[in-house]
Amino acid sequence: MPLGVHEIVAGCVAYLDGEALIADQAVSDPEGVGTIGIRPFLCISTEGGSSKWLTLTTQRSLERVSLWGYQINGPLTWRTTENFVTDARKVFEGPNTSFIAASHSDHASNNRPMVSAAGLVLVLNMVAYYTAQEHYEDDEDVEYLEPQQQYFNPYQQQVFNPYQQQYVYQPQNGNGYIDGTGLWFPPQQ
Repeated sequence: MPLGVHEIVAGCVAYLDGEALIADQAVSDPEGVGTIGIRPFLCISTEGGSSKWLTLTTQRSLERVSLWGYQINGPLTWRTTENFVTDARKVFEGPNTSFIAASHSDHASNNRPMVSAAGLVLVLNMVAYYTAQEHYEDDEDVEYLEPQQQYFNPYQQQVFNPYQQQYVYQPQNGNGYIDGTGLWFPPQQ
């Protein structure tokens, strides 16, 4: 079932045809993306009738942003497989109608895969880092600090529960956090 207009929100994930997006003149595609094929894309922002998307992959690399622990909704395979942003420098931007047309292979029905707000902030910080670096790469006085991310450690106990909504709310007093079930967790040391 193709992507619906009402489903295009920041944080949604859809399977899009990358070749159709590259061929579409209305979509500003990044340089040097190569062959993409049909793959998951993450919507990072929407404004009016246009949106920005990044490609996702399951291939690990040190410079890729991991979405592990931020993957919510969607099928069990989405919630239990670690996904990464392929390249935060390569943003696809264009009208929503182009992305809807490229979603002919999307199979999400009423349980669209999503990335939580915290995961979206992590991705947007990485995009902002590369955008700033691209615009000011000739400035010798600017020191760039790469955003910090804790990478997945398979030997460390994980607190991610794929059956539980992963919305995290800050309590009023700022100590610890409250998850989507209403349980309070003390601050981690």
